[in-house]
Amino acid sequence: MFFGWENIKKAIVEWIKTFSNEDSFLSSKRMNRFIFAMSGLGLTIFIVWHNRDKFSATDNLIVISPLFAYAGFELTKTEKEKQLNKTTNETIS
Repeated sequence: MFFGWENIKKAIVEWIKTFSNEDSFLSSKRMNRFIFAMSGLGLTIFIVWHNRDKFSATDNLIVISPLFAYAGFELTKTEKEKQLNKTTNETIS
């Protein structure tokens, strides 16, 4: 069973290791990005939903545009890191 207690315990331990100095299966950088992005998305959805009667399409676009800009920035940064890691791994090999 995937959601058994042992797997939940392993996930919690890995999550704690991510933000410590111990080696972890997860990446703290990606966890931070995910938490930040989900917080921004949640806040954006809340603002748009809360003001759905007052906002026009332009207002929605103004609120959502920074989220799309951030997503593009993160995508570009992640791709650059992948290329850098690929180049580094080829150099080491």
